[in-house]
This record gives sequence, structure tokens and C-alpha cells, in this order.
Amino acid sequence: MLQSINNLSSHNLRAGKTLMVPKSAKNAEFYSQSATQRLQKTQAKGTGNKVEYKVRAGDSLWQISRNFNVSTRQLAKWNGMAPGDPIHPGQNLVIWQQASAPDTTSKNDRTIRKLAYKVRKGDSLAAIADKFKVRIADIRQWNQVEPNRHLQPGENLTLFVDVTRVN
Repeated sequence: MLQSINNLSSHNLRAGKTLMVPKSAKNAEFYSQSATQRLQKTQAKGTGNKVEYKVRAGDSLWQISRNFNVSTRQLAKWNGMAPGDPIHPGQNLVIWQQASAPDTTSKNDRTIRKLAYKVRKGDSLAAIADKFKVRIADIRQWNQVEPNRHLQPGENLTLFVDVTRVN
């Protein structure tokens, strides 16, 4: 943190170098929540379907925002970051998505439910999508399923289903 605040290119310091050290504006007693609790509270502020995404090597905010069809500004805001902040593998990000609108009903007639689905032998993305009347692309997006990866029996998927469309 000190390295980024002071625009240092390495961890090495030189004697006599002046550093900026951040200081909280209020006493410690004023802050009732830890940094983790504050981040969780920030990540809980959103509307639609909450998707949790674990950052992988090579990911960027820009690339993740494009994959989920949201802006980098939104993605950063939902995660208590600035759009230019770095991300690192293993970091958990929250993404809020609007459910895809069905073709035959108005938005007022929809009831979206989050379902946990356990993959069975012989299941495919197409079969699951057809059964629950959702798009394959949505299932991939909600569960970070890579295009060439095959589903495995016992694997858990999260689905956001319009229960007014499923028989």
C-alpha cells in the first residue's frame, strides 16, 4: 500500500526519502466494522442477480466487465474499488446482473428465483437450459463455465429461473 501511494517502483527505500503515510480521519473507536465487513456491506449493495467471481491469472476489470456485460465503473463500485485499481488472482468480486427478460411475458409478470442445480449423468448445458427455459450463455455466465469445458455429474450450478415459464 505504501508503495502504491508513494509511486515507488520497488520495495527498496533510501535514507532521507519522504513517504506519505495514510492516517484515518477519526479515532479507531469510530470505525465499528473491519475492512472485510465494510467490503461485504459494499458488495451487498446491488440489484438483480448477485454473481460471485473469483479472479484468475490474466483477468482484468475491463475483461471481466465485458464478459458480464457491465461497466468497469459499476464493477469497481460494487467491490469498493476505483476503476484503475489492480486486481489479483484469487480475489473475490461481486457482479450484479439483471435477469434476461423472457420473450413472451412482460417484466411485471416475472418471478425470478435463484436455484441450486446438481448436474446429473447425461446432462448438458443445452438440456439444462431447455428444461429451465434459460439461455446457455446465461448459465455459463452465472457459473463461469468456460465454452469448451464439459459438465461433470455432481457439479453444482446456480440458475436464475423465471418460475412463471417453467412447467
